[in-house]
Amino acid sequence: MYQSEYVCIKAETRKISMTFSYLIAIAIISYADQHLKVDKFAKNDKTFVNIEELSTKTRLEEIAEMIRGTEKTNITRRQAKEMIDDAKKYLKQNIS
Repeated sequence: MYQSEYVCIKAETRKISMTFSYLIAIAIISYADQHLKVDKFAKNDKTFVNIEELSTKTRLEEIAEMIRGTEKTNITRRQAKEMIDDAKKYLKQNIS
């Protein structure tokens, strides 16, 4: 289960503010210099964590998936790219 699915399920049983906090998380990720994907899984009663640094292309795909879920489209990919580009532009103009 992806985090986006988890948040959507929880939003049905808790306050809607969880959805907003998730949207804010997507926006914050756009500003990051580095994007890590963390997968947690259990095997033989032990819990394991896999951490992967994402390439630029994979990062874009992950953000697109966070926006729409597994049914990504060219529109969500463009939205993800626009978020990353806007964040870079903002940082360049305001953080020097």
